[in-house]
This record gives sequence, structure tokens and C-alpha cells, in this order.
Amino acid sequence: NVYVAFVMENDAGDRWLIDQVKIDEKCLVPTALNVTPFETSAELTWTSPNPAGPWEIEYGPQGFTPGTGTIVSAPTNPFTITGLSPLTSYSYYVRTICEPDNVSPWSAVRNFTTTAAPPVCGGNFVDSGGAAGNYVNNENITTVICPTNPGDLVTVTFTSFNTESCCDFLSIYDGNSTGAPLLGTFAGTALPPTFTASSINGCLTFNFTSDASLVGSGWTANITC
Repeated sequence: NVYVAFVMENDAGDRWLIDQVKIDEKCLVPTALNVTPFETSAELTWTSPNPAGPWEIEYGPQGFTPGTGTIVSAPTNPFTITGLSPLTSYSYYVRTICEPDNVSPWSAVRNFTTTAAPPVCGGNFVDSGGAAGNYVNNENITTVICPTNPGDLVTVTFTSFNTESCCDFLSIYDGNSTGAPLLGTFAGTALPPTFTASSINGCLTFNFTSDASLVGSGWTANITC
């Protein structure tokens, strides 16, 4: 219930005029920001306690100062931003536009890293942090590497490996999905062995999951076919 009173005492014969009174419901801050990163884009989602949108998103390089990023209108939730760079870390904020003159504060920040270009024969396979950075918390990324030429077999040779030993795991499957036979699951600092596909399609599939605590430098590997 809302009760509003305009009270004048000791008016001394003066006259007061009141008009254009407006009472707005408080425009609340979006919460539970999440993101699904891709190579050059990212799908952003959030929870908005107000009636559905629209919203504004501000994004930029990870750690940018709010007010210096790129602001875009977001009529839908989820919303996809494009034009990003592979293997690059970004931050984003979101706010609700309840009315033109009733806008919520910006949300808490959400960081993410875009994925690498798909590994190919003769190339490298690295974690989401790239060759020189760390992967991030709460990842669940599946990468399928298939040969360029039919009849070839993919071989992966690790040159570095460092994940949280208790909780961040890289699983390798002999085929083009996580439904293929499991070749092994690895965590810690020991290099996984070299694997060559034996499936008909010649592919290897990698699934990496990380928890919400510590992160590591991840891995680098060479791909040959």
C-alpha cells in the first residue's frame, strides 16, 4: 500500500499549486548474470526482477572502467553481442530501462573469455585462457577436433598442462562427441599421454570443466593428423 499526503500548515492566506505528480515503482538491478562465450561473440543472460525489459548492456575489455565501455540496447534476454576477438577477456554490466526516466543502477560485473578458433591439423589446441593466460571458473567447454582429409586420424601431443588437481578436469574421447569411448580424464600438472584417434571418423573430443575456486594456466598441445 502507498499513502501520499500533501500537507500545508500556517498558510497565511498563500496558495500552493501541485501538479505533474508521478510515483514510479523502483527499477531494480538485474542479477545472476551469465554468459555463453563463442569465438567472436557471446550470448548474455540475466535475471531481471522488474517486468521484462528492455535493458542496456555495457561491455569492454576485462576490468574496464564503467562509463568507458560500449553501451548497446538489449530488447531481449538472452542477448548476443558480436564483433569480439577470439581468446580475449571481457567484462559486462546490464541495467533495466523501466521507463525513460526510471532506470535501474548497473548490475555487478560479469567477466568472460571468448573461445579460440577451432583447432585444426597442424595447429595448436589451448585452453580458454590462451597460451599465456589462465582459464576461468565454472567452465564447461566441449571441443571436437576432426581431420581435414577423410581417412586421417587426429593425434594430440601435450606440451604443457596445469589445472586444479582436485576439481578442474579435461576428459578426452575417441570420437566426435562425449558419447564416444573415454580415453582418459586428467587434472594436475602431469602431462597427459599422446593420443591418436582410432574411431572411423578420426576425431577426438575434449571436454573441460572447472569449479568456482582456483584456476590454472591450462594446457597447450599440438594437433597432427
